[in-house]
Amino acid sequence: MKRKLFLIAFLALLSPVIFAQNHLSGKMMIMGWGFIEEDSALQTNNAIDAFLRYAEAARLQTTWDENDNPAGRIELYEFVYEFFYDYEAAYISINVADKGDVLNRFIEIDFYTTDNYITMNGYKLVFSYSGYKWQEDEDEKGLWNIALTGDNAYNFFRSWLNGLRQPDGRR
Repeated sequence: MKRKLFLIAFLALLSPVIFAQNHLSGKMMIMGWGFIEEDSALQTNNAIDAFLRYAEAARLQTTWDENDNPAGRIELYEFVYEFFYDYEAAYISINVADKGDVLNRFIEIDFYTTDNYITMNGYKLVFSYSGYKWQEDEDEKGLWNIALTGDNAYNFFRSWLNGLRQPDGRR
């Protein structure tokens, strides 16, 4: 319990710095969740449902135009950390690359998986329009490698999230 309170206090103190920096860069966080053992099954499953709904809306919004032609792209990038990490997490943000161009925006879902609490794998699922390609910003240069594209990328994220679902009588 003390660890959880410390983490909440730390994030509360750190959040104004992060959000101010993201706001100036054109990146805005929509939601985030750390999947920890202390969460109830209802809390966990509600968070999973919210992420899945948002990802589905992002996929549908950028996938097709009026002529039934693919108008968007879905890409999954990955990287690996080597350090102790004791829970999995996901964050959704919108990144505006050019404020003058309404289509030059990216919906990013960053999510982090653990392997026996030793290795953390980081993933970034990016939804964008076809004419625009997501690129790392200066802070992330050389960090991400493309892993999957299209429905395979989207299905990888859905499968990971559904694997975190807790039994509670729903679905």
